[in-house]
Amino acid sequence: ADRRPVSFQGDVAGIGLGELLQGLARGGREGVLTLRAGAMGATIGVAGGQIHLLPEPDEDPEVWRKRCERAWTKDPNQRIDTLRMREIAFAARVEQMFELLDAQGVHFRFDQGPLPDASAAAESD
Repeated sequence: ADRRPVSFQGDVAGIGLGELLQGLARGGREGVLTLRAGAMGATIGVAGGQIHLLPEPDEDPEVWRKRCERAWTKDPNQRIDTLRMREIAFAARVEQMFELLDAQGVHFRFDQGPLPDASAAAESD
């Protein structure tokens, strides 16, 4: 079988976001799915039949650090701030996915290949 990396793109309206994700996961695909609808977007890793919410390519980790500081003003703790930042980032990515599920005009692009950061994927599933 020819296993060269492939990429494809299209409009989610024709197939539905749930069906697209399920098809990629069940089909044994590995790669990065980018979703866009106006200003909204999400980057999803697909590997081993699972989906992983990945950071956006232009995401600034400083945003999560600042949100963490604002959320725990009376309990600053450098040792657990990294965990708190991951939780905040994960919650924001999940919320973005729910918004995309309801959005109109969602476009996708799937690029087959390894996930960009295995550690980010491992903490996101």
